[in-house]
Amino acid sequence: MSSTAPEPVDLSAVATAESSNEPPSNEPRNEASNEPLTAPGVASANEPLSMPGTRSPDLCVVPVTRPEQVAAVAALAHEIWYEFYVPLIGLAQVDYMVEKFQSAPAIQAQLEQGYEYFLVQRDAAPVGYCAIQEQPGGALFLSKFYLHRSVRGSGTGRRFMEFIEGLARGRGLSALWLTVNKGNPSVQVYRRLGFRIAADLVKDIGGGFVMDDYRMEKSLQVP
Repeated sequence: MSSTAPEPVDLSAVATAESSNEPPSNEPRNEASNEPLTAPGVASANEPLSMPGTRSPDLCVVPVTRPEQVAAVAALAHEIWYEFYVPLIGLAQVDYMVEKFQSAPAIQAQLEQGYEYFLVQRDAAPVGYCAIQEQPGGALFLSKFYLHRSVRGSGTGRRFMEFIEGLARGRGLSALWLTVNKGNPSVQVYRRLGFRIAADLVKDIGGGFVMDDYRMEKSLQVP
């Protein structure tokens, strides 16, 4: 995993208004490794990355590199998944997916394989996270994107997405894509953020469960 992280991305031009349906997540779909991000200008991997333009001056993004940060991601994932996804996909599938994809051991294994995770913190408390993967053909896969209910509708999700887009542009990548459950109301939020539905995806994830998703894509202008 890279020992560096991109410098802050200026999000001050982003409007503060945001739907209360701000996406809590797009489902984690891929056990494949995430390649470390690079961008023009880097900072220490443990140094918070500020997100100017948010309502809270204490909102920042922190690369996940240490065991306590892995534990924070896993705890946040557990709370978000059981709050939001049980009504959507059922308790049994949530139990399976949290253990398989978002437990502390699973996240640590992903980091060792090359995943890159980022935590969003407000007043030093974790309120969201993402995981990303650069892919051939100039695209960045946003494999995980989750927000705690306390910050949904506050503009945090929009700015976090702009932060991710800035990372992609910094690598010269011209597209961003994600997958989201077809029954997730976040589909419409992603549309408002500039994504379009590109394909239907049905994937057997084991345990007798199948993910029935949309692949959504967004084109990026690269300087």
